[in-house]
Amino acid sequence: MHILRQGYPFIGTMLVIAVILYLLFGVFGIVLPLLLAAYFAYFFRSPDRKVKKDPDIFYSPADGTVMGV
Repeated sequence: MHILRQGYPFIGTMLVIAVILYLLFGVFGIVLPLLLAAYFAYFFRSPDRKVKKDPDIFYSPADGTVMGV
């Protein structure tokens, strides 16, 4: 699993904001930016998936279940 490069600006911005808020307010100032950086890392992740090849199955490009076609 890796982080997509499109997520780097979001994650980097939150980490820079966390450092600035740490310098201004101490440990309490970094909670929200670090949570947002973790969320962005989760959102922009690209997990390795193993897909079974079966011609009788519809595949979805997203996580979840296809409920209708």
